[in-house]
Amino acid sequence: MIYVFYNNDPLADDQGEYDPNTRTVRIRLGNGASGTMGGTINPNDPPIVCTYQVQVNPNAAGEVPTQATTQAKPGNDPTVPAISFPSGDGMYPNRPTVIVVQTPADLSIKVRTDPDPPVPNMPVTHVILVHNGGPGTAPPGTVVTYEIPPGGKIRNVTGGNGWNCMMDAAKVTCTYNNNIPPGDTPEIRIVVDPPTNPGGGGGGTGEDPFTTKVTVTSPGVSDPDPSNNTIDYVTQYGASIIAGGGFSCALVRAHTPAPAAALGAAALLLGVALLRRTRRRNGSL
Repeated sequence: MIYVFYNNDPLADDQGEYDPNTRTVRIRLGNGASGTMGGTINPNDPPIVCTYQVQVNPNAAGEVPTQATTQAKPGNDPTVPAISFPSGDGMYPNRPTVIVVQTPADLSIKVRTDPDPPVPNMPVTHVILVHNGGPGTAPPGTVVTYEIPPGGKIRNVTGGNGWNCMMDAAKVTCTYNNNIPPGDTPEIRIVVDPPTNPGGGGGGTGEDPFTTKVTVTSPGVSDPDPSNNTIDYVTQYGASIIAGGGFSCALVRAHTPAPAAALGAAALLLGVALLRRTRRRNGSL
């Protein structure tokens, strides 16, 4: 651990050092401070602001609590023992300041439909998991959000081991309580009623495609590729697709035209049949 110490002392006589045995930064403040003892602070002096930066080993990912303690005693009575009291975190007294050391991990979303393709006019199940492409392990606290467009309704959500999920009619939020090493998490299964009017311009047919947005975030991760943290997943009866990178996708059902040779053969057979029927009517084969 390395620290850098700053303050607003105009005399520049404040002293600071780091003790690696106790992992403590000691700062001696006040007029006349030295490397062995603190100086004096007059009640009329302006506030003293101390800032220090700590460089932590990247492998020490997670939450690092820090606690500052101020020790002082009245200057006019050397017999009075020093008084110690902890500082706060800027909002609450006595609460440690927590430094979050992020770990590099490439998190992404995987989604599939079950069954695929889905059944028209029936609920659709989306199966979601988070993939960690490494190199580091994501700490607990990874969050997945799932949003269905207006007109759709979320029926229920089931999270695999480690997932804690909450839902309302149009959104699901799931938090993973375990570490995520490189690989896949357990699944989240979300059952939805598709929008009856996905395009907003008339009644749906029960087979209209609809798009859901799925996002993964993690406050403890420095993600080298955030572009794969959100996907727009298109569910279409016949297939399910992912649109991204500025492309929009659509699947069109089309009747494959018969080859010309096949059409010609069919016409020839039809002509032969009509000729035979005519000959039978005339008493000939």
